[in-house]
Amino acid sequence: MKVVCFSESDGTLSGVGTKLRSQTAALRELGLDAQLVLCVNRGHIGRVGGDAFITVRPLNDPTGVAAAVRRYFAIARALKDVVSSLDKGDVVYLRFPPPIPLYWWVLRKKRRCTVVSEHQSIEAEQTRRSGDHAYRLLDRIFGPSMRRSVDGIVGMTPDIAEYQVGRSGDPAKPHTAIENGIATESVPLRTPPPFTRENLHLLFVGSVSIWHGLDRLLEGLAHHDGTPPVTLHVAGSGRELLALEALAVDRGIADSVRFHGFLSGAPLDRVFDAAHIAVGSLGIHRIGLRQESTLKACEYCARGIPFVIGYDDPNFPLSFPYLMHVPPDDSRIDLRALIAFAEAMYREPGHHRAMRAYAQANLDWIVKMRKLKAFFEEIT
Repeated sequence: MKVVCFSESDGTLSGVGTKLRSQTAALRELGLDAQLVLCVNRGHIGRVGGDAFITVRPLNDPTGVAAAVRRYFAIARALKDVVSSLDKGDVVYLRFPPPIPLYWWVLRKKRRCTVVSEHQSIEAEQTRRSGDHAYRLLDRIFGPSMRRSVDGIVGMTPDIAEYQVGRSGDPAKPHTAIENGIATESVPLRTPPPFTRENLHLLFVGSVSIWHGLDRLLEGLAHHDGTPPVTLHVAGSGRELLALEALAVDRGIADSVRFHGFLSGAPLDRVFDAAHIAVGSLGIHRIGLRQESTLKACEYCARGIPFVIGYDDPNFPLSFPYLMHVPPDDSRIDLRALIAFAEAMYREPGHHRAMRAYAQANLDWIVKMRKLKAFFEEIT
């Protein structure tokens, strides 16, 4: 069985690109003839470790709409070439593309291979809340047919998988839920700092968006009595960053929020080693989800830092002791509860090693891709 993982991405080192490379490597370890074909922006052309990177024009090119159309033509042509090159029993694992006629046409054509689409969200709700009305209209026109045209569907959670099957109009469509994972050995086990109630350091890592809900945490900081002092560290960029900076100033807590910008490698490791509690997504409900499986939570667990989220994550049972849930709404975060959580965590000196062991046994991409391989074998 040949497997081609196909997607577009903004660069070979992006979150999407890193995830797909890890998935593909795990499929190879499981004995499949697997290759990644990633369509990326200019400057990332060539092959790396057997994976192909196809350079396409970025969407923000000064030539505007014409450049976007050329980009989508290039990606659709690459997808058509991949599908045409494979035979019966082979699989294209496709990160679900935008619902535009070019991709619709490729997926509707007769083929020998099997196509399985991967879905990260309930797209209609996410785009409604983000105001992307063009996507919603296109998804209404082409989305159902595109979903019907694939041979199988993988959702990051059971809710997402069931939604996508419903959108296909085919209740018998083969589908499964496979949560996000991590290449555990790709991140170091952290060295936890002591927690003495003299201060509490919180850490958010990622590209800040509205569904991360960090404004809830800033509102909590604004109402905190200052005992102990609490500092939020934000390591990342993103469209919501300026709004958060302005909110911190408006609430008079600018000294309690430190924006580090994008960090990687040793600087990021140092920030993890200095933090007591990590912050996951606190606003997933804003894009219509009650369940989610995030790469961020997987990394927190693999590094061994207790964390807080505002949704149900199938990767972690309710009995998982190193995770704190907050209500899935827009209420401010109660910092007293976070402080109590930190106190409980740091009464267990080996919590970081226990979290790492859990990640190795349950979150590693080898574990996740074993499920995906079984799904491929079931439907081909």
